[in-house]
Amino acid sequence: MPLLQQASPGSTVAAQELVGRLGIGILFNDLDDLHDQLCDEAGMTARRAALAANRDRFTFDHHADRLLRLFRTVVG
Repeated sequence: MPLLQQASPGSTVAAQELVGRLGIGILFNDLDDLHDQLCDEAGMTARRAALAANRDRFTFDHHADRLLRLFRTVVG
């Protein structure tokens, strides 16, 4: 299921930026807008494909090496 994120124009929202940049979810203004986007089969297919293509970015393993380097730098 793609991420659902209420749009917050004019605000800095990390999840909103991520959803928009990667195309992995729905940015919606209100419940009617959310409904319309959920019913858009082509749009939902594209979002599911983007989410599948980016799913590895949301795992611990994807970030583990960088995290270990940080820990080694801080400890060292």
